[in-house]
Amino acid sequence: MYIEEGLIAGDYVYIGPYSQLSPQVHIGHYSSLSAHVAVVGRDHYCDTPGTPIVFSGRPPSCVTRIGADVLVGHGAILLRGITIGNGAIVGAGAVVTKDVPPYAIVGGVPARVLRYRFNEQEHAIHEAMLAEPTRRGTHPGRPR
Repeated sequence: MYIEEGLIAGDYVYIGPYSQLSPQVHIGHYSSLSAHVAVVGRDHYCDTPGTPIVFSGRPPSCVTRIGADVLVGHGAILLRGITIGNGAIVGAGAVVTKDVPPYAIVGGVPARVLRYRFNEQEHAIHEAMLAEPTRRGTHPGRPR
């Protein structure tokens, strides 16, 4: 695992082995990043004619935000500076190039919304739970 400076992680966050996080990644409570997840890119200027990329400089660091209760699948790539909304799921191998709405399930290259996890009523119930102090344990009624 390679984590650069500026990581802020909430309670009960899991970061899988061999993941690489660029600077300034903020992760909300209960989120899981599977193995080989990378938060990378957007760290070189490449639009200056007559200047090799290696000499073109780097833009200022930007924050990548991963909301609460997010699941990022194995080998997904997240470009720096995006926001993944609460409760979203990023499919294995997806390349996320833009913001992901809350509770969206995204996949593909580039990632696109496939469907949503909850309807509006369920979304509100889940947001209320996320607003509470963090807790331990299993979901009521779920087998252990």
